[in-house]
Amino acid sequence: HVKKFVEKWLGGGRVVDVRGAPLTVMPRVVLHDGEGFRIGEAAGLVYPLTGEGIRPGVLSAIALAEALSTKKPLEEYRRRVAPIVKQVEFQKKLLSLAVRMSERGGALLELADDGVLRDYIEENLSARTLLALLAKKPAAAARLIAALLR
Repeated sequence: HVKKFVEKWLGGGRVVDVRGAPLTVMPRVVLHDGEGFRIGEAAGLVYPLTGEGIRPGVLSAIALAEALSTKKPLEEYRRRVAPIVKQVEFQKKLLSLAVRMSERGGALLELADDGVLRDYIEENLSARTLLALLAKKPAAAARLIAALLR
């Protein structure tokens, strides 16, 4: 799979070493388990499409540290990490959609401009901007929204 990825997305190259470890791709977000608070990967704050967990982990640690000094730390912590949780949940939907499309021989990139979708996933643009860009391609936007709502 790594060799196929390198060929398709990077235009070729040589794979020198391949190692791996399990990666959470459909995390269940749990910020508090009844006994203690969770941050980062332990809280399920890993972006499913990119596997990124360091930045959400650091941001959730900062959010928890700041929330602990408030009167309602759990509520404040939830509020502060809400954007990360929304991104995780949205990416889970996109990943599920990609799997369904792949099973039918299609690709998620058929639904929207590759660069736009990639920018959204990497948080370089907001959901509002993504929708505005998709508005320029109504058919693609309708297919993406319909597929996400399934």
